[in-house]
Amino acid sequence: MSDVDADSSNEVTEGTRRLRAAVRAVMSPGVWLVVLVQALLLSLMRFGFSGGEGEAVSPVSLVLMPLLFLLFVYLLCGAFNAFAHTPSLVSVKDVFKFGHAAFNAFMWLVIKAFLLLLLALNVGVLLTGLDPHVLMQEDPRRMGLGVALISLVFVYWLPIVFVTGKFQLIQTLAAALRVAWRRLPQSGYLALLLLSPPAVAWWLPAEPPFLAALLLSAAGEVLSWIAYVYCIEYVHRVRDRVLITAAPGGGP
Repeated sequence: MSDVDADSSNEVTEGTRRLRAAVRAVMSPGVWLVVLVQALLLSLMRFGFSGGEGEAVSPVSLVLMPLLFLLFVYLLCGAFNAFAHTPSLVSVKDVFKFGHAAFNAFMWLVIKAFLLLLLALNVGVLLTGLDPHVLMQEDPRRMGLGVALISLVFVYWLPIVFVTGKFQLIQTLAAALRVAWRRLPQSGYLALLLLSPPAVAWWLPAEPPFLAALLLSAAGEVLSWIAYVYCIEYVHRVRDRVLITAAPGGGP
């Protein structure tokens, strides 16, 4: 039975599922904790490392940046894991509780994904001659749109990871691509959620006022969580058909 058939055989409509995902994400205090820490991280990046030429970077910033980044990753892990294992709203307590349960495996997964991304970027530079650093300096909005497109392609990845409890990189990425391909006719809703913030940013100046950029980033984070909760609930419904073959010896 196809995924579309499975959806149509259920009495719950697609609109109801979308509304439920939106309510769960927007009304969950755990999501807003993630948004807050992301805002603090962006603020520190903007003001903590913006000293003038010859001006030393604050030692406090050098210490706070990695700590805030680790906290942000921990909260992401906790929020994803909590949404994957609880049917209702996610509290701040849930985020820390579920983060503790999966952080080590998730951190190792993030490291492997980062290394794979670096490899892909290097291959892309060799094939196209385009330097991502130059593109970012010329117009950061292009990078934002590129990240959003990658997020859309792999939107089912982390939902699959946390719902199935499989933290193998290649296997879960492949599973995510298979699900995204099968769900291509239903991808418009996810595209609207994930691509709206970079589309709005495209109409702003290349270097918008920091407050505007911060608000747009927060809105994008909330919309992303709506998309992820929607995908998590979908993966739960078809979990038996999301096939992930573990690599021998627990490989990548």
